[in-house]
Amino acid sequence: MIKRTALFALLVLALGAGLYCGKKSEPTGPAGVNENYIPYSVGNSWTYQVAPTSDAPYTATETVIARQKQGNSDLAVVKDESSKNPEDFSLTYFEIQKDRLLMRSIADFDPETGDTVRFDFVVPAVWLLLPLKKGQNWTVFEYSGPINGIPIISSAIQMDSSYAGYTVSMTLSGKTITEETVQAAGQEFQAFKVEFSYEGTLSIPNPPTQLPLSGKLGTFWITPEVGIVRIVFYELTGDVREVRTLISYSVQ
Repeated sequence: MIKRTALFALLVLALGAGLYCGKKSEPTGPAGVNENYIPYSVGNSWTYQVAPTSDAPYTATETVIARQKQGNSDLAVVKDESSKNPEDFSLTYFEIQKDRLLMRSIADFDPETGDTVRFDFVVPAVWLLLPLKKGQNWTVFEYSGPINGIPIISSAIQMDSSYAGYTVSMTLSGKTITEETVQAAGQEFQAFKVEFSYEGTLSIPNPPTQLPLSGKLGTFWITPEVGIVRIVFYELTGDVREVRTLISYSVQ
């Protein structure tokens, strides 16, 4: 299954402040942000050069493939696929509210089994506070259960059978640190630097042991009305696992 790093939305997504060329959209979207502050119109796409520390480079593409109604919510469906595993993909379901970007569901397709595994957040994950500004701190989500079931994180890091029986109680938090200049897609962007970190307790079954757990999931550079322009993901050890840099994008 695809190793989520989004947003992507993640991580998925999923998702900085940019040197945005062109006319700014009028504030017709959710109160507090312009309609295209988070550019999730259907057809928008972002392609990244992915540079893992222990593997060959490849490309990954995020595409907004649909808008769906879920109760009173209007969800943007973002598809994540890569040249490394072209038959594999994941979907992330986002909702843009007036002061935050919510992650409501994530789903992974496994081409070997033909199955799609979907995780719906009981309490939607708060992926970003909007509008982005320096000094923001927030809780993305809280989780207790098997370590290989942690939303976003378990598929963004390398898990194997050695983690069987491990459980965790943890909180994933976000922080908007500063604004920085980032070179990407042949341009110079002024981007918000957003860091996602986790903290909690890891329970090991044999021998029964509890250990403190803390670290960084990733650092994102995000440009409003453009999207994510750079990402660095980390291993549990704190070492860099991979770097993603925007090489092209199409935003309406």
